[in-house]
Amino acid sequence: MSNVTKNALVRKASGKFSDDFVYRTRGRKTTIASLPTRNPNAEVTEQQAAFRQQFFSASLFAQAAMQNPERKAIYQKKVKPKSGSTAFNIAFRDFIKPPKVTSIDADDYNGTVGSKIVINAIDDVKVTGVKVRIENAQGVLIEEGEATFDLNSGFKWIYVSTQANAAIPGTVISATATDIPENKGMLSVTL
Repeated sequence: MSNVTKNALVRKASGKFSDDFVYRTRGRKTTIASLPTRNPNAEVTEQQAAFRQQFFSASLFAQAAMQNPERKAIYQKKVKPKSGSTAFNIAFRDFIKPPKVTSIDADDYNGTVGSKIVINAIDDVKVTGVKVRIENAQGVLIEEGEATFDLNSGFKWIYVSTQANAAIPGTVISATATDIPENKGMLSVTL
């Protein structure tokens, strides 16, 4: 694959050229590449079928997001100038890529009501919520609930405990982040 830079004849060209090459234009960048080959007799593996289904679902999600003015505005804000990407591309990628909980800070959690747990959660576009679950060492649920977004940080979520926990050692704290397409990313820590 090569980039076309100073050729007015093929700048902004796209499509098949003879049986050997294809032009692709993305934003202000035109590339020329070998024509892809496909074997029509090749069998589709389970992994390929799952990926195709995910790709199809992402496309449907992005199309629906472009029909919703509020969601389209959210994705449009993430488009970088001169990148060649669109709000549709950002929505598509947001569907494919789940949010990530990068850390759970339970240093201030002492098992008393009102103890704070700080969760760092990130996403390409936006984390819409973080759910926290606290279990004792035997796996019995102590409490669960939604964390509150910390407006000062931009990526931290704070959970304030509502139930007392006398047995801190072995306690498991799990945080699950959700994004706009409702993908989930989870992290657990054991105290």
